[in-house]
Amino acid sequence: MSVPAGSPTNQVVIHIKPGTYKELLYIQHEKRFIHLVGEDAEKDHPLTFDLNANIVGPNGKPIGTFRTPSTVIDADDFTAENITFENSAGPVGQALAIRVDGDQRNISSLSFSSAGRTRYLLNRGRQYFEDCYITGHVDFISWRCHCIL
Repeated sequence: MSVPAGSPTNQVVIHIKPGTYKELLYIQHEKRFIHLVGEDAEKDHPLTFDLNANIVGPNGKPIGTFRTPSTVIDADDFTAENITFENSAGPVGQALAIRVDGDQRNISSLSFSSAGRTRYLLNRGRQYFEDCYITGHVDFISWRCHCIL
């Protein structure tokens, strides 16, 4: 929340050193032009958490799939490279590594990993993925695809 929004001429660049970062990451809608950059595609830079659809929420009911992502990107004009988005819950139910909403995401040289549903891309906006690796036990990718080859 403390990261300022960027602009087309002044992107906010966040450099991520190799290591494991276990936390929920939410890039809110107002935080446009943020760029996450890992040092090296060959090194591990996982942004991870371990929520799954079967965890009981405050209302006494399971939280469900759409509340499980380790990373939620709601801002437009977001870019990322050389990072792993991961849900480390294991084979305990549906668990999203990343949820993407908004417009114009440019994501390259990334890994996505989860034992459940790996990515959820909403039917709004455009997302561009290049040179990405996706793994999952029950890999199901929900998205509306516009591919540029």
